[in-house]
This record gives sequence, C-alpha cells and structure tokens, in this order.
Amino acid sequence: MNACLKTIATRSQQSSDADPRDYIKDGLLYCHKCHTQKEVVLPFVPEARKQTCLCECGEQERDDQKKQQELKDRQHYLENLRTRGIQDAALRACSFEQSDGSNPENIKIAQIYAATFSETFYPQGSGLLLWGDVGTGKSYVAACIANALINEGIPALMTSAAKINNELFNQLDKNKYLETLNYYELLIIDDLGVERKSDFALENLFTVIDERYKSNKPLIITTNLTLEQMETPAQIAHKRIYDRILEKCTPLAFDGSNKRQEKRLINFEAARQQLAVAKRDV
Repeated sequence: MNACLKTIATRSQQSSDADPRDYIKDGLLYCHKCHTQKEVVLPFVPEARKQTCLCECGEQERDDQKKQQELKDRQHYLENLRTRGIQDAALRACSFEQSDGSNPENIKIAQIYAATFSETFYPQGSGLLLWGDVGTGKSYVAACIANALINEGIPALMTSAAKINNELFNQLDKNKYLETLNYYELLIIDDLGVERKSDFALENLFTVIDERYKSNKPLIITTNLTLEQMETPAQIAHKRIYDRILEKCTPLAFDGSNKRQEKRLINFEAARQQLAVAKRDV
C-alpha cells in the first residue's frame, strides 16, 4: 500500500481501461496480468476514497510508449539535422560501412576523426584537408564524417564555396548568416577551387573561413588543388585563404582511379550489352 501511495504523483490519474478479467481483492481492483493494484485508498482526505492508479504492467506500458515517442522524436530531429546539414541529397546515405575499400588509410583516419570529434578535434578546432584528383572519393569520405556526427546528434554542414557565395550575396545581414554557419560544430566546404574567382567571391570565402578560424571551430575542405598550389598560390587573396586552411586542417592525399569514370564505364558496358541482346532478339 505504501509503495502505491508514494508513486501516486508520478502515475496517471486517469481511469484505467476497464478489463473484465481484472478482479477485486480486499475491496480494491487488481490487474489480472501482473496482479498488482489498479486502485488505492487515499486515507488523507476527509472521507477516505478510492483512486485509480497504474498497475506495474500499466506503468511498464506507459514507459515503453514514452521511450518509443522519444525515439521517434530523436529520429525526426536527426532527419531534420541531416536534411539541413547535407545539402546534396545523394550524400545523405554515405557511410563508412558502405565504403568500396579505396583509400583505406584515409577511411581509417576519417573514422577516428568522427569517433573522437567531440573529445579531441572539436575542442582543438582541428579539421582535415582532403585533396586529390577528381573522383577519388574525397566528397564521399567527407560525407561519411558528416553523417557519422549527425547520427550522434552533432550538427554538421556540408556545402560548397559556390553555394556559400551565392547565399552571402543574397543576405541582407551577413553577420547573421555567419552566425548560422557557426551553429554547426563542423563545417565542410566541398570542391574548393572550382568557384568563381572574383574579388567578391574570394572575400566572401575568406570571411567564412576566417570566422571559423577565429571561433576555433573545425573545418573540413575537399579540393582538386594540389598541396603545392595551396602552399605557393600566385595571388595574395588565395594565400590568405589557404594559409588559414593549412594551419588548422591536416592534409590527406587521395589518389587512385577516378571512381566516377569507372562507374560511367560500367554503366556504359551494361547498357551496351543490353542493347546487343535487344538487337539479337529483334
């Protein structure tokens, strides 16, 4: 009785669903499944009266429903975080588990980076510079890191220098936009070097990277530029940007075959074979 009274405050005070299999014992209603009380006498009121309470299995069902709702809420939160953070829908499914095995050392480093991000790399403001030829898996690995962090509820944004420049161009309050970028614990700028080279675009890019630098927040860059091009740029405007990146981002070289070209060739060969079969059947 005392245990039931102590939990009155946390139990539902709504009437239990009537179940003909429940039974009366000592004048109180008991659950037919767990054989614990569904009613309790409240002796501290002017006239002692019965009050419904949850039995043990009712409490368990309530707790299970609460956990299910919390799980749904978290999944919804992560889906929104992923939709906002990874702007290219094709990259939202990238994961380390589905890697094709190329650049295994870089994959291993990227996994360590993601796994220890909150404890090590975020406090240090340390990022990565993924550089190499087109189609060698830089964007895929960067997206794997972003997805791994988002799975843990860590805000990450993967965008491009061109998109940042376009959004800054359309912003009335550029400081507010920069604050929005700094909301993300990790910022990934994909395909650095393919954006327009106007003074306005370069100044915008420097502003974003410098803001991350001053805030000591991690940045990941993917680029087709070589380290030599970044270390000895021809223009001062580029040097300001690349110096910030090289100071805070550990370079990882990506080499090997062009995965996109290989995929195109595979698809082309499959289509050719299908066409040959179709012609033979005519």
